Amino acid sequence: MAADHSLSVASSQLAAWDKLSSSQDLMIEILKRLPVRCLLRFKSVNKVWYSLITCHLNRKPDPPSGMFLRSVKKKSDSGYVFVPFDVNSPVKFPDFTTLIRNIDPDADYIKLKHSCNGLMLCITENIRHSDYKAITDKHYVFNPTINQLTMVPGSGKFDLGMSLAFDPLKSPYYKIIYVSSFLRGDSSRDNDGYHYQIHMYSSQTHTCKLSYKHRIARRNSNVDFKSAVYWNNAIHWIDRFGFIVYFDLDQEMIYEIKTPAFACFDLKDILKYRSYIFESRVELLLVEIYCPLITKFKIYELKRDYSEWLVKYHVDLEEFDGTLFPESMKTSLKANHFFEFDVLSLVLGVESFLVVETPTKILKLNLDSKTYHILRDYTSPRITPSQVPCLYQWPNVYQFAMSLYNF
Repeated sequence: MAADHSLSVASSQLAAWDKLSSSQDLMIEILKRLPVRCLLRFKSVNKVWYSLITCHLNRKPDPPSGMFLRSVKKKSDSGYVFVPFDVNSPVKFPDFTTLIRNIDPDADYIKLKHSCNGLMLCITENIRHSDYKAITDKHYVFNPTINQLTMVPGSGKFDLGMSLAFDPLKSPYYKIIYVSSFLRGDSSRDNDGYHYQIHMYSSQTHTCKLSYKHRIARRNSNVDFKSAVYWNNAIHWIDRFGFIVYFDLDQEMIYEIKTPAFACFDLKDILKYRSYIFESRVELLLVEIYCPLITKFKIYELKRDYSEWLVKYHVDLEEFDGTLFPESMKTSLKANHFFEFDVLSLVLGVESFLVVETPTKILKLNLDSKTYHILRDYTSPRITPSQVPCLYQWPNVYQFAMSLYNF
């Protein structure tokens, strides 16, 4: 009798599963709600599941699970390490050298340029060892989750910055924005400023076109084209004098917006000011830090129409644990204009958190509960952006989110 009952239950469950599987739309809606880590396993269930997951599942990547960090022990080192955000169930990756060899077995170096929604833009270089000059470089878009990549056109000789624009909910295609400098006419007479141009590559058309040219006055040439953030279908960069400059991909035009610091900004205080921009949960977020109170600062969010900055968080690092941030970090800026910590990442969620790096640790600071975790402890201090002038502050950090995107 018990056996008959068990058989009846199993038959009912199988019938329900067959009914569910026969409804493709319902299956897709269920699969959309599962984390990418589960979907990678479910691809092997059968051909139907594999097709649904790889061909029909149009979904945004999971929330960021970690970051690739430049592992600089000396200036010539070009390696990276992966730092997971979840200390209890970390996402693991092989050594980055292994990933390099998978991308380009002949490469001497790899440089990450940008990350966006699970995809990474990188360059590999082959070196002429007699004079240590790069003789070839190749550009790739890479998905570390599934270890797939594709080669894309290079950015030209005068590279100022490269960035990815990719939103799988908008389009299965991505764009690459290249920013290059150029001289107009005789450079010895070009005293009114320098010029830059923007090229845009589309993976849909496989073409790269010139989109924009612009002149920047020499006194205002402080746009950091390496600190790119994709948001609202535009690429955003920090100008160190209290602006954010952005390139609208639809209009193919450059615009700028003042940050909250602009109203009280004094050009002579540029080395006492630091700013960072991040995208999280479709919000553009700004962190602004001023000396001497560098352990107390605000996090802002920008309205989608660019009309106003709103305060999202008031942060006081001493509320977490005073021993984490020694007295040297609470006083005025050192005479050599170095900061004592860097902001590496900012992620909104059920538990929003800020990732900061001190000379000896990487810390995950939970903004709501005021708790923290140590993500990485250095046996020897890493050369960080804190140890170079503030003007070149952007950390070599590339946020990672798991993605099913196939090339």
